[in-house]
Amino acid sequence: MPTRILPFTALCAVIALPCAAQSLSPQDKLPALPDGKVWKLVWNDEFDGTRIDETKWERQEYQRRDGWWERRASPLDGEGHLLVYCFREGDRYLDGSLRTKGKFEHTYGYYVFRAQLQREVGHWSAFWLQSPSLGQPLGDPAAAGTEIDIFEYLRKDGDRDLVRSWASDIEDGTMRQAERSARSPAVAGPIALMPDAHFGLGATIGSVIPTESAIIPAAVGVDGGCGMVCLLYKSPRPRDS
Repeated sequence: MPTRILPFTALCAVIALPCAAQSLSPQDKLPALPDGKVWKLVWNDEFDGTRIDETKWERQEYQRRDGWWERRASPLDGEGHLLVYCFREGDRYLDGSLRTKGKFEHTYGYYVFRAQLQREVGHWSAFWLQSPSLGQPLGDPAAAGTEIDIFEYLRKDGDRDLVRSWASDIEDGTMRQAERSARSPAVAGPIALMPDAHFGLGATIGSVIPTESAIIPAAVGVDGGCGMVCLLYKSPRPRDS
């Protein structure tokens, strides 16, 4: 019997392009455009029904690192939601992954994705944009294209959310450094890692560290030349926000 660990719920995905005046449905908060231009909906999926629309999506099935992507880990619930599960079956951990490769590919546009993220520990949710020729050849992003992470979300360390990463490829030492900083009692929420995050002497370079009624000296000025900024808010944010 498979043991379900947790679900990640996607509500819908839409892609819009700027064009001449035309109504957009569903309405989303989109960037302002020049006069005479509005956004046009060119692709969307509301995940209606009980079956994935395979004219729009490919559900991947293969081993990825130490886990497996399988089709049955990404069903629809019949209520307008895509559920992405992570569960253990024997000695294997299974997860779901969908992509539009070969079905919808576009270079420019604005991507909107509404989702409810998991609260449990262990599932690493993500929404990526990728070149269809990613890795061909390997190590040459100028020729093969690259990956853009709209978000990656990982819960670790019990109920506390330590790190939120926008980096597609991050060294283990960098992540461990950010996690150590996040466990400081002065840190008031998850540390954010930017796409260029890397290991630093005083704190992780390319990170945003929220603190409550405190300044961490090691995170200010130790890594000369990398730059930093400190912002003061009158009302401290809740630790779990």
